[in-house]
Amino acid sequence: MVGSLQLVGFQVMVVAMAMYCGYYIVSQQRQLHLPPGPWPWPVLGNLHQLGIKPPHQILYKLSRKHGELMYLRLGSVPTIVVSSASMVEQVLKVHDQVFASRPRMNGAKRLLVNDQSGIAFAPYGAYWRLLRRICTSKLFTTSRLQGYKNMRIQELKFMLQSIYKDSKGSVAGGGVKFDEKLATMGLNTISRMMLDKRIVGSISRENAELKALFDEGLQLLGSFDAGDFIPYISWLDPFGYQDRMKKVHRRLDSLLENIIHEHVQYRNEKTDREDSHDLLDVLLTLETDGVDQIHNLSKSSAKAVILDLLIGGSTTTSATLIWAMAELLHNPALLARAQHEIDTTIGNSRIVDESDIPQLKLIRAVVKETFRIHPVVPLLIPRESLESCEISGYTIPRATRVLVNVWAIGRDASVWKNPLEFNPDRFLQESSHINVQGQDFELIPFGSGRRKCVGMGLGLCVVEHTLACLLHCFDWDLPHGNEVDMQEDECAVVGMHKPPLLVPSPRGVTPLYMKPDVVHHNHDE
Repeated sequence: MVGSLQLVGFQVMVVAMAMYCGYYIVSQQRQLHLPPGPWPWPVLGNLHQLGIKPPHQILYKLSRKHGELMYLRLGSVPTIVVSSASMVEQVLKVHDQVFASRPRMNGAKRLLVNDQSGIAFAPYGAYWRLLRRICTSKLFTTSRLQGYKNMRIQELKFMLQSIYKDSKGSVAGGGVKFDEKLATMGLNTISRMMLDKRIVGSISRENAELKALFDEGLQLLGSFDAGDFIPYISWLDPFGYQDRMKKVHRRLDSLLENIIHEHVQYRNEKTDREDSHDLLDVLLTLETDGVDQIHNLSKSSAKAVILDLLIGGSTTTSATLIWAMAELLHNPALLARAQHEIDTTIGNSRIVDESDIPQLKLIRAVVKETFRIHPVVPLLIPRESLESCEISGYTIPRATRVLVNVWAIGRDASVWKNPLEFNPDRFLQESSHINVQGQDFELIPFGSGRRKCVGMGLGLCVVEHTLACLLHCFDWDLPHGNEVDMQEDECAVVGMHKPPLLVPSPRGVTPLYMKPDVVHHNHDE
């Protein structure tokens, strides 16, 4: 009897403490005049409300109840979720410098090279400004990207030839693994620009392993790590993510070290090469202006930038193209219209060139609509406030994490008519003025402000050109009896959970039957 009373007393005490903690948190929220949000639990905060669905979907539902600027406590991490274009403008334009930093998260810290030394995850400061300046003035200039045009076209032709071969060969009547074709093209395009070599299709075992590590790394970056939100249990690593991240990091670092060593050795032996032929040459030889004691870019920093561009540049492109093709297969009339536009503009005596894209207005509208309804980074990479500020009358404290839900913004009925409908015509009519450059906050798949994607121009060019060529060269269908499953994957880059097999039928475009040009500077094959 006494034991039962003691147990009841203990339970009452626990409940009372929990209620007190909850009341204290909420009273602090009111005292600071924080944005509205759901009631947090002690210790967990609002983590329990994230559930099992993708976070961007759950946060969208919560924002419809609590508002376009919503406050959460994810464990011990104060967080605001931004879910409207007007609020995004406040965060990424009006207060861009306040929210210019990144939180130190376990995925970037343990998985990537040199503890967040790449441009995507580096905290705001002199080092990040240096990397940004290098990317904008040395790596992604108009002249340099134009110089890599032949490489991009060459890899696109390789993919088209591969699809053509499969359509006539062993998989005739079945289907082509379209996602693998796109992933191969994306990785080889970026790797040739960065490293002057093809990663996929190489005889090097290390290069094949590198691709597998990218896939595993993206899965880990998109995973829930309790230590990111409740730091004092981080050492427990309850789901084993940190241990897996460390293993992937060690393997990635070793492989990249070998690639760089091989690259430098090859360049030293090649006497007729031009200086700074590829982007790795630029990173390894660049002399900086000594900002904040940084006198040159270290090798580890170069490896981190390579990873940023290889992982981010290739996976986002292929995921976007898969979503676009899936939507077109759902709407055969729209697919036929897009092909008709290409046929009447280009004909069949040549393949679409990058310079043709401005004339293909429907193709560009299809890409924009895909970005709107299927953003492959639905929650932009988190930001963190460097100081307190006020937004829409609410106080945002220093060191508050910021999640921008572009997936929710694309479904805002106050901005988009029939937002759940895939309708590219909206970008030919009432929304024709909207672009993806980061100034129209209704559509920011590449982010906005000083932390927007440095490779935005390249990524947009590759997506539009590749989609146009795929529709120009082939008719597309699903294997008999198959349907497209539009379920999202749970990953840092959100593609389709089950990418469809597709059946391509050549459309008689003459260059499709020609052998692609020889790949130059492919020194590992």
